[in-house]
This record gives sequence, C-alpha cells and structure tokens, in this order.
Amino acid sequence: MAAALAQTPKPDTVVTRYEAPDGLSAAAVRYAVTTGSDGRTFCGGNRALATRGCFACRAARWEVQAVTLMSDRAAEAKLAPEEKRVLRMLFEDGAVIELTPAMDERNNAQNTRYVAAIQQELSKRLKACILPTT
Repeated sequence: MAAALAQTPKPDTVVTRYEAPDGLSAAAVRYAVTTGSDGRTFCGGNRALATRGCFACRAARWEVQAVTLMSDRAAEAKLAPEEKRVLRMLFEDGAVIELTPAMDERNNAQNTRYVAAIQQELSKRLKACILPTT
C-alpha cells in the first residue's frame, strides 16, 4: 500500500492565462468553453478590441462613448472574423456610439444582434472543434 502511494504522481502546477491562446479570440475561448455566445462573450470581445486600439472609450454623462480609432487595415486584418464583424457593426452608423449600462432596456435589441453575429461567426469557424457532450 505504501509503495502504491509513493508512485502516485504529484499534480502539475496550474498556470492561469490572461490572454487567449494564439489564433483564438476571447470570444472564441468562451465559445469553446460554453459552446455558445452571450453578453460576456460580447463584453470580452469589446475589451479585446479596445485593448488593441480599435476603439477608445470616454465617459459622457450616464453613458460611455466608444470612438473608433481603426484606420490601419493591417491591424484590422489581424482580427478574428467575429471581431471584425462586431467592429463593423458597432460603428456602421458613425465614428462615435453611446453605450448605456448593460441592464438598460434600450440595449436589448442591439446587444442581441451583436451576440447573434458573434455566435454565427464562431459556429462557422469552430463547430468542427467542439465535441458534443453526451
């Protein structure tokens, strides 16, 4: 019995990653884990886009204004398909948009549209990678 316990391997160190692996967006990682897209997927994608300098946020009264900064086609070419699509959708009506708090009812239809677009892109790209759970 003591010999069996001595041979039991020790667990490896768990390393937390704060960035998505190469080739995957934050939205793709969430999709792989949950097999779906939701508001958190959209929020994580927006944070990634803002971090990469695709848009900047500034406070305006009770809302937040997002201002597009994307002028470099090379930088846009590096984005994942779902990120490109959402970036285009966010600023399709102009260079500045107002984002109200997440629970604001005015956001429901628009946020649902963004999440659906992300889901569509990710399901096309990653469907073969996700194993069905049975």
